[in-house]
Amino acid sequence: MTIQITPVSDAIGCEVSGVDLKTATDGEINEIVAGLDEHLLAIVRTQNLSPVEYAVAARRFGDLAPQHMSDLKSDEEPSICVLDSSKAALDKAGRPRLVGEGNWHVDHTNLDRPPKYTMLYAKKLPSKGGDTGFANMQKAYASLPEDEQAKLVNLKSMNGLLSQPDYTSDEDLDKYGHLKMHPFIRTHPATGRKAIYCHPQKLAYIEGMTPEESQELVLDLQARTINETTMYRHVWKPGDLVIWDNRGVMHKAFYDYDHTEGRIMHRILVEGEVPV
Repeated sequence: MTIQITPVSDAIGCEVSGVDLKTATDGEINEIVAGLDEHLLAIVRTQNLSPVEYAVAARRFGDLAPQHMSDLKSDEEPSICVLDSSKAALDKAGRPRLVGEGNWHVDHTNLDRPPKYTMLYAKKLPSKGGDTGFANMQKAYASLPEDEQAKLVNLKSMNGLLSQPDYTSDEDLDKYGHLKMHPFIRTHPATGRKAIYCHPQKLAYIEGMTPEESQELVLDLQARTINETTMYRHVWKPGDLVIWDNRGVMHKAFYDYDHTEGRIMHRILVEGEVPV
């Protein structure tokens, strides 16, 4: 097989074919990383990985980041977070509280070194629905007027473990829950491109703003910049392993399916650098 990398949209993303991550060469891994640098999202098709094989493959992309949703760790491989809609905690109205809650976000901004990559592997899919949306936040930032870019580029955000307490132990809440400061506009270390970088549900506030003003800014930016020119909606197929670069991507789950069917995804996070 020869690895092939093909763009899936003008906005974001590429499809990777002709590679088995169990046996991938260093050169093939480097090609996937180059595809991620350029397209921010890589869809690796037709994978067949055990939990241990998945973790071994993920380590080819860097050290693995801690999972703070301790109650969702895989029994077979602790670096894997098992996202099973049929086992979601319920809110006061009896509705499932699903991870991410269907909002645009980047992962784990509550860490000093948030993950550079998130890897999501489809283990069980619903009969219909359950897509994931990905937004190119580098293009989103570039679409703003220059004077607005200048106002945003030096902002700092304070981030904490403010969401998903149902899935996190008291020990991990104490370990990972303290506020961390990150740039609101993040520069990608490989390409130098700048992106809007934020997890609204983990955002305590932006320096110089109230929490309410901070949320208003983020939601306004999302509303104005996440559209058909910046977004790709992925329809999952069995065996899909999707990797995205949190340094330039926001994502959201679409909860338009029967949660009791059990949409099961295995997530691994690859540790990144301190954001700049």
